[in-house]
Amino acid sequence: MGSSYYTIGGWKGLTNKGKFNAVVIFLFIAIILFFVFKLFYYGRFDFDFKVMNNLLSYSVALFGAWIITRISMFFLEKVTYLSTEYFCADCGNYLGNSPTSCDRCGCNRYTESDTGVGRTVRNR
Repeated sequence: MGSSYYTIGGWKGLTNKGKFNAVVIFLFIAIILFFVFKLFYYGRFDFDFKVMNNLLSYSVALFGAWIITRISMFFLEKVTYLSTEYFCADCGNYLGNSPTSCDRCGCNRYTESDTGVGRTVRNR
């Protein structure tokens, strides 16, 4: 039985390196979009940082950077978790990812490692 892995989406699922890369991408794209929008919308490329003159530029830059960062999170490094697999302790039948009673022998004991015991013989 192959191992099954799962990840968590969004910010929580990223590794520390992935989170750092996401912040760097956000800041870089925000700065680029701020100056590009200012150049094309106002027709000038000056460095006046008055809040009212640049409110639209700030808004467009932050929103655009947020969208691009959210898209980039699909490609950044994520933490992968190995889901626990359960097997019947009596006959070795694969039970899935949650401990339940065995369909084959009816035993309610389980183990997390494949014992490979096969079917046991019991005196009743």
